[in-house]
Amino acid sequence: MNKRSGISLFEIIISVGLTAIIVMVLSRFSGTVSSIGTVINQRLQVQQDLEQALQGMVTEIRSAGPSAFGGYTLESASTSSIVFYSDVERDGAMERVRYYFGTSTLQKGVTEPTSSTPPLYVTSTEAIKITVP
Repeated sequence: MNKRSGISLFEIIISVGLTAIIVMVLSRFSGTVSSIGTVINQRLQVQQDLEQALQGMVTEIRSAGPSAFGGYTLESASTSSIVFYSDVERDGAMERVRYYFGTSTLQKGVTEPTSSTPPLYVTSTEAIKITVP
């Protein structure tokens, strides 16, 4: 009886093929997990940005008061904007604050009162910044 020991070429090809399939499946799985993690991180960042912006808005709205010329606290409110007066710069003067939705962002515009008597709010001097990108 002649016994052969060792591994045949066919067994080696099958082993290499199975290993390659397992490596491909694992790499696809890790890529999917990585992309899901990225999406979740982006959503959490957006949620955190919104929370910060809304917290600032709430503080400013709660401290709202009459304008520098004695007008109402709330100038206007609509589905896409709100305009009110508040001392957002903590300088003793009531600024005109406007929150509104831009194309895809929440923006804030602040207008300082003029030094004239009575003070006026010239909207062309409004300083605009993006609150939530």
